[in-house]
Amino acid sequence: MSQEVVEELRRRLRDGGFRVSVRGEGGCWVLAAQRGDRVFLVSLRRGRFSDTYIAKVTVPERLPVTAEWSCESLEYTPYGFYVLEPNVGRLAEEIVERFERLEKLLRKWSAGG
Repeated sequence: MSQEVVEELRRRLRDGGFRVSVRGEGGCWVLAAQRGDRVFLVSLRRGRFSDTYIAKVTVPERLPVTAEWSCESLEYTPYGFYVLEPNVGRLAEEIVERFERLEKLLRKWSAGG
């Protein structure tokens, strides 16, 4: 995946009010997006057999305590959502929608529901 795609996603998330940091891991990227006190993690890669972007969205508190923030740890955690999208603009919108869903779930879980 090209650096330009990652930078476009970073720009779109920043435009949405997120502070974003990015780290490359070979064919995968880890993005940490923060708005307020909430941090979301995204692993991002390109599909092997298609031009579709594959993103896994989760939160650090749902990773094992010993896990580092890596593509592998994000993709193998059972918590979070996947986004499959060929268009970078739509990908950013879908990722933000997953952030919102996770936020609702976290509030529900913390309320004991």
